[in-house]
Amino acid sequence: ASLRLDVQNQTNDKIVFTYNEEKEGLIRPFEISEGIFIPQGLYSFDEFRVHVDSGSHRKLKTRITVGSGSFYAGEQDNVNLFLEWTPNQRLRTSFNYRYNDVLLPEGKFVLRLVQVGLDLTFSSTLSWVNLLQYDNNSEIMGVNSRLHWIPQADNY
Repeated sequence: ASLRLDVQNQTNDKIVFTYNEEKEGLIRPFEISEGIFIPQGLYSFDEFRVHVDSGSHRKLKTRITVGSGSFYAGEQDNVNLFLEWTPNQRLRTSFNYRYNDVLLPEGKFVLRLVQVGLDLTFSSTLSWVNLLQYDNNSEIMGVNSRLHWIPQADNY
């Protein structure tokens, strides 16, 4: 089940309230964080979230999300901050920070995820998209970099 209420102004700034219920069945235990195992079984989740978004037409877009609810046999509180700066059509940068505080009967942990993006558009046929990502659980820095080139049909 899901409920959603959106309130939006004329410049597309909005606040969104959501409530979700889900079920998940695990056929075997899994390690969700170092030394913390979720046992097999059927789990019900419910979560309430509030999003505050600025309009997508702005050079600096923001989104703040705060949520809380059940998570497996415990609870989870989370906060997400997203910023995107697009000063012109050729440059877009982004920053995303996610914080999850999880309390389970099997243990507790905090997950922090940081993402930084840089997209460059050189022309209508050439662009470069980059994403750096780090989380404190795996302690791994991931890098994704893609160069998009769309050759014109008459160049073959």
